Amino acid sequence: EIYWNRGIASKAINLITNELLANSPITIITARTLEENIPSQRVLLKNGFELEGIRKQSLFHPMTREIISTFVYSKEK
Repeated sequence: EIYWNRGIASKAINLITNELLANSPITIITARTLEENIPSQRVLLKNGFELEGIRKQSLFHPMTREIISTFVYSKEK
């Protein structure tokens, strides 16, 4: 938690995705977040990812023991 809200995750995602898309045969990168993980969703959107869709009740959350939805994002070349 001491590293939250410092832009570290955003910078790492930016560097890695830009490098992969520019210098490899990869043409699309996908990411999935838990429905309640709004900070991660914001980081993805800030770095050019687009929301592709919501996979309803697609994951068993072991901490809450509930089945929850996930958000699917992608970034293309």
